[in-house]
Amino acid sequence: MLKFDRILKNYKLIQPYIEGLKSKSKPIVVKISKHALKKFTQDRVLILGEAGGLVTDFFYEGTLCGVASADIAAKTLKPLLESESNFTHNELIEYETVLKRILLNKYFKNGNASEYLFFNAGKSLKILWDTYTKLISISQRLRRDIWEAYRIQDIENYNLSGTKWAGESLFKMLPTLTKISLGPKFIRALFK
Repeated sequence: MLKFDRILKNYKLIQPYIEGLKSKSKPIVVKISKHALKKFTQDRVLILGEAGGLVTDFFYEGTLCGVASADIAAKTLKPLLESESNFTHNELIEYETVLKRILLNKYFKNGNASEYLFFNAGKSLKILWDTYTKLISISQRLRRDIWEAYRIQDIENYNLSGTKWAGESLFKMLPTLTKISLGPKFIRALFK
């Protein structure tokens, strides 16, 4: 917390916006949720990235979500700064609306499906991972899709079809008994 206070005091551009702010209590450090919060805004507050639980275990941890939420926050705040806003919850709600539309209602669907599938595989987890890594090594398309996901610039228009194709290809490569035991999970993952 001391480091954060020092950064705020030394960052001159932010001084007009934090001047006069007082903390009602001593800050408390808590475990960061791996699931997105229900609310990301209130008066004079925007919650970005991992602090808002914007993480998925399968896609970059919280890196992409942190960058995307910062970009959305900047686009939300710029007109408010220009109009000398008070940054009320009603003015900041656009950030939350766009964040939910772009990240939670679309991009996160891939992470949720993958998490569900891999973390609920039980005794089949090793064979699932082994088959997935084999698929990566033999499939040029999958390697290209992973590479494109890492360098994505337009997350709002992220193409979900590549992940669906990867799941279908993974299922096809599994041994028959594993297909039988994990088949229902693959079907449920489609609806995540």
